[in-house]
Amino acid sequence: VDAVARRVLEAGTARHQFHRISTVSLVGEEKVAYRQGAPHRVDIRTEKRKNHNVTIIQGMDARCYGYDVEKLKDFFKKKFSVATFLEEQGSAMLIVVGGFL
Repeated sequence: VDAVARRVLEAGTARHQFHRISTVSLVGEEKVAYRQGAPHRVDIRTEKRKNHNVTIIQGMDARCYGYDVEKLKDFFKKKFSVATFLEEQGSAMLIVVGGFL
């Protein structure tokens, strides 16, 4: 199945667009999946809110890439030693990180 999917991707069909998603489990096993369409867009932008610089990350939620945004928020908090919080904007979840990353 992987060989057929790889061959379709290498052929570069003009009518269909595919993208590859690879994940690694806790055991270390790599799982590869192919999905139709273009990959979802992840927006990273900086803003000034209440005279403080913040970085906003949008598009990493479970419906697109399968990330748990709560765990991702905690990871950024530990990794960069900054304040982080989640903000809901319509159906999208934003991760707001204090400072410029």
